Amino acid sequence: MPEEQDRGYGRAVARGLMHHARKSGVKDLYLLTTTAAPFFEGLGFERVHRDLAPRAITLTSEFSVL
Repeated sequence: MPEEQDRGYGRAVARGLMHHARKSGVKDLYLLTTTAAPFFEGLGFERVHRDLAPRAITLTSEFSVL
């Protein structure tokens, strides 16, 4: 909903999930997105060329569709 944008909800959810992942021992997070790269770059993510994605990711159906 447009009226809910720019209130920080998405950022708060993403940061909470990133924190949970770190506490769970996750060292690296990868995202597959075609529309939200700037949002996630603002959270510290870096763009990585598809050819550099880990094999476990390249084998997913999401990777082959996006």
